[in-house]
This record gives sequence, C-alpha cells and structure tokens, in this order.
Amino acid sequence: MNRLRLKFGGWLDFIRRERLYFLLLVLALTIVAFSQSEDVSRQSIDSAALNQLESAAKNWDASDWILTFEKNPQALFAVGFLLLIFFGLFFVGMTFLLLAGFIPSFLDWFESSSKSMIGFNWKPVVFFRVLVLIFTAVMVSGVIIGNLWEPNSQNENLIGLVHTLIIDLFACISVLLVLRQEGMRVSTFFENAFVGAWQDFKRGLMGYAAAFPLFVVTLLGVLGVSAVFHYEPPTHPLVNIFLEEESRSQFVFQFALILAAIAAPILEEIFFRGFCYRLFKGWWGVPAGMGISAALFAGMHGSGFAFFPIFVLGLALAWLYEKRGNLTACWTFHILHNILFTSYFFTAKSLIGVS
Repeated sequence: MNRLRLKFGGWLDFIRRERLYFLLLVLALTIVAFSQSEDVSRQSIDSAALNQLESAAKNWDASDWILTFEKNPQALFAVGFLLLIFFGLFFVGMTFLLLAGFIPSFLDWFESSSKSMIGFNWKPVVFFRVLVLIFTAVMVSGVIIGNLWEPNSQNENLIGLVHTLIIDLFACISVLLVLRQEGMRVSTFFENAFVGAWQDFKRGLMGYAAAFPLFVVTLLGVLGVSAVFHYEPPTHPLVNIFLEEESRSQFVFQFALILAAIAAPILEEIFFRGFCYRLFKGWWGVPAGMGISAALFAGMHGSGFAFFPIFVLGLALAWLYEKRGNLTACWTFHILHNILFTSYFFTAKSLIGVS
C-alpha cells in the first residue's frame, strides 16, 4: 500500500512539474473530443486521375513499347537513364557490401574525418514534452486551417500539403525548444553539420548505394508476399496530388515536388536521426536506438506494406548518422532517395502514356 502511495505521489509531482505540457495535452484532447471529424489532411480517396493511371497500367504490355516510344521518344531516354542509375546503384552497393563483409577495415573510410557526436543525457521527460507539443500542434493547426481556409475540391491538396509542412516544421521546432530547456543550444544541435560537407556528401552517396540493394530486396519480398495474398497496397497520398495537380495547378504541383524531394527529408532527418536516434541511443545503446528510431520512422510513413522497406532505410540512415556524427550525410542520402523514386513514378507514368 505504501509503495502504491509513493508511486501515486510521484505521478502527482510529475504532473505538477510538467503542468504546462499537461494543460497543452488536455487542450489537444479537448479539440479531438469536440471536433466534427473533419480532417484537413489529404484523405486516401482514389481520384479520377489515379483511376486512369491504374487502368492504363493494367492494359499496358510489352507490345506497347514501340508505340510509346514513337509517340514519346523522351520516354526512351528517361527510362534508359533511370535504369542505368538503378542498376549502377545496385552494382556499386553490392560491391560495397561484399568488400565490407570480407575486409572489415573497409568501413573505416566512413569514420575518417568524422565528427564526434555530442552526447546529452536526455531524460524520458524530454520525449514526453516533444510528443505533447507535436500532438498539440497537429490538433490546433488543423482547427485553425479548417476555419481560415475551408476545404473544397479545388484547394484540398494545397491545404493538406500546407498542414503537413506545418507539422514537420513544428516537430523540429519542438525538438529544439525542449532541448534548449535541457541546456542545448540550436548551434550545438547542428554543430559540424556543414564542416567538411563535401566529405559527408560523398559518404551520403555511398551510404545510399550500400543500402539500395537491401532496400530493393526487401521491397521485392514485400511485393511477392502481397502478390501471394492478392493484396493491393494503398496509393501514397502524394501520388494523387501529383496526378491531379500536374494539369490543374503548377504551383501546387511544384510545391508538392519540393516538399517531397527536399523539405520533408531535411525536416525528417532532424527529428528522426538528430533527436529520436540520439535519445534512444542514450537510453538503450546503439543497436536498440537504430532499431526503435527506424521502426518509428517507418511507422510514421503510412501503410504496413511500406513498413519493412522504409525500416531498412531507417536503419541505414541511423547507422550513417552514428558513423558521421552529423546530419549532412543523412540529408544527402534521404534527398537522393526521394528524388530517385519521384523520378521513377513520373518515368513510369510517361512510359504507359498517361498525360
């Protein structure tokens, strides 16, 4: 009984100390309770453009190659160039993995001229504060955007993109604010990020090449399992946006491209590697830190279908961050991946002749 009383007293003390964050949590939960289930984020609804693409893909076969290239010769060069990059990455990556397996010292190149990662003994309350701030930002920003900017069929995509960007930005701001309370300056958090940037850029490229075969094998495995169980994975919301806005609004289309290829990778690396990985590493060590941060990274990217391939990327990014001690290599890795697979989508789209 005394033990239970002591635990209860400890929780009360914790609530008193963190009363500001509990008030924010109550505010966010109140918004959830009284909301009318109106979500300003993009809903997973198949658009006419997506249905057209899927229908064209199902009807397209090898005999359409010649006809496609006659109508759209640029597609030939785009497909060839992209295939050259993919096969090149796979070959370089497999060579790197084999050399690393037979010559352990080969990996020392990754650590040469690396920067020491400044360690902080971040308490569990740090994670609690950041999560409360992010959750509150999601709820409050949703209400504000919904009231100031009424969604309709014409602006729904833009509203979803703006809301996503606000959440990503506020997640990073929350991290920096909470760590500031723990005595870490913003300059310290990003220390060495741009010192020797060329070296980290090269490590980021090589790190992505090394992870690419693992990612492809995992993706093919997931696709194989899906085919066996006749499961069709859901379409990523950005695919709908790309298809709808390419011919409707160049501003929204370009905004989506910049967000997907550049802004999101930069902000996600700050949160998942700069904060989550370092936090979990400090609590449970490097292997657990890599695994948990990668699982969180994959889980935040949507469907179970994509979980394992993205988990592999998350592990590779955490390993790269551990080896280099700063975010520049991770930014290079992540931006390159998003650019390549965005290019793959548009190349496939042009190949099957959907405008």
